[in-house]
Amino acid sequence: MLLRVLLPNLKPYSEETAKEYAAQRGHDRQMNILVSRESERVPLNKLLETFLDKGTDRPASDETFDLSFGRYRGKDDLYFARSEKSVDAVILCWNVPPDQSASCNHYFNFGSYNVQLTYGRQHLHEWKAIQQAVTTLLKSFGAPSKN
Repeated sequence: MLLRVLLPNLKPYSEETAKEYAAQRGHDRQMNILVSRESERVPLNKLLETFLDKGTDRPASDETFDLSFGRYRGKDDLYFARSEKSVDAVILCWNVPPDQSASCNHYFNFGSYNVQLTYGRQHLHEWKAIQQAVTTLLKSFGAPSKN
């Protein structure tokens, strides 16, 4: 399932919001929400293991929005949230030339589903609120299956 919404309030595309959507450049306020089927679920610790360049991880700090930090393929930024027993979010942000719109892919699990968000890098500092808002939105469609 793919949803397209506008940040910060997750406004869906409609006739009323069509002009707002058309005015967006790059990801600006647009965010894509992709929810993958249960059979395609990838554990976040495996995803992190695949993305993270060895020896580049640093602990979370205020500077990295309470996310741990590392590198992907030597040039792009990889952020991740870990609890004691699991990885709770993986966020890959592309480093692009200044004249291009940089975006982030934000991965988390919702029950037994994978969720991938794509949004403008300027919203990275809001990652926790975005993840919570998307979780609330997805819950409105019905309870997720088992974790």
